[in-house]
Amino acid sequence: MTGSVGSQSAVPRKSGSCDMSKMVQYAKSIVAQAVAKEKAGEFGLAAQYYLKAADILLIMANNTDNYKDYTAYFEYASNYHRKINQMLQQVHKAKASIPGS
Repeated sequence: MTGSVGSQSAVPRKSGSCDMSKMVQYAKSIVAQAVAKEKAGEFGLAAQYYLKAADILLIMANNTDNYKDYTAYFEYASNYHRKINQMLQQVHKAKASIPGS
């Protein structure tokens, strides 16, 4: 994958367990990419991947009838948003500590 995370349109609808299972696997693969980018120091791309995973999880939360699943998806999405915020704060602090920036 080059440069940035591609966008795909998500069609909100109530999904069967098979579709949700595929969405969970998709979200997990995006998170794995985010973790890899973060470890490589590519924080901008990592943030994009985490944000995409959070978006998918929020769509899943809104399209489930199971409250337990809803809260789990929502909590994961919230955690990824917090992770993005922390990463951006670290990048900002690092840039602020560089003389002349």
